[in-house]
Amino acid sequence: KPKILNPEPWTLNLKGYEATIDRPYFGAVVGRVANRIANARFSIGAETFTLAATLGANTLHGGVKGFDRAWWRAERLPPTQGGMGEGVRLTYVSPDGEEGFPGTLTATVTYRVAAGGGGVGSSSSTGGGDGRKEVYD
Repeated sequence: KPKILNPEPWTLNLKGYEATIDRPYFGAVVGRVANRIANARFSIGAETFTLAATLGANTLHGGVKGFDRAWWRAERLPPTQGGMGEGVRLTYVSPDGEEGFPGTLTATVTYRVAAGGGGVGSSSSTGGGDGRKEVYD
């Protein structure tokens, strides 16, 4: 369980980490996919990959331990010269075979405070160079 650094309201007025537990995917980074994979399997070429069924017969948002349940590496980002405020870059490396998905995948999500308030986010992902095909190929 993560240590709560600020017990005041956060993330759309929810109070504390415990308030998010029964709200699956609320404010979460989901993955390896964001949606359903029918019948909890997919094929790349002649190879079929079987995943855990987490929503009826389907896989939702990456399986039992999707990216929303992973521990991400966080890097604090200073304000930019272009006027963007401070931010955070989150990085997670999903190894080959995690939740049944082939190939190593490095996912990065960046959030920044925009000038004048508000925020912006971006995401990217890259294969691990391990030579395995993965769902994004």
